[in-house]
Amino acid sequence: MDNILEHLTILEDILVREFRACQALHDLIKEERLVLTGQDICGLLTLVEHKEAVLDELSQLGDRRRIVVPQLAEIVGLQPHASTLANVLDAIDNEYCDRLKRLHEGIIALLGGIRNLTYSNQALAVAGLDRVDAVQSFLLDLFQPLDNQSQLGDPHTIEPPLAYDIDNRA
Repeated sequence: MDNILEHLTILEDILVREFRACQALHDLIKEERLVLTGQDICGLLTLVEHKEAVLDELSQLGDRRRIVVPQLAEIVGLQPHASTLANVLDAIDNEYCDRLKRLHEGIIALLGGIRNLTYSNQALAVAGLDRVDAVQSFLLDLFQPLDNQSQLGDPHTIEPPLAYDIDNRA
C-alpha cells in the first residue's frame, strides 16, 4: 500500500504541475489574442517564446506521467501499456484518487479551452495576414502604370475617356 501511495503522490505532483502549466498557457493564449488585435509584433514574439517554454514543460510532465501511470497500473494488476490514467484511478478508487480524477478533469477542461482560444487566435492571425496581403496588393497596383500610360507616342493617339466623348457630343 505504501508503494501505491508513493506513486499516487508522485502522480499528484505531476498533475498539479501540469494543471498550473495549462493555466499559464491559457493565460498566455488570452494575452496573445490582445497582442494580435493590437498588432504588436514584438509582444507577439515574446509571447511565442513564453508559450514554447510552457509547452516544453508540459511535454516533460506528460513524459513523466506516462512513466508513472504504467507503474501504477502494474501495481494494481492492470495491463501496464493498455491502461489510461482514468482506468488506473478507477481501479484504485479511494478519496485520494477522486481528488486526482477531478484534477485530471480540470486539466482536460483547460486543454479544451486552450484549443478553442488557439483556433480563434489562428483565425485572427490569418485575418491579419490577409489584410497585409490586401494592402500590399493595393499599393503595388497603385504604383504600376496603366497600359495606355506606358505607351510612348503622340498624345492625340490615346483615346479620350468615354465621359469626355459624351460631354463633347451633347
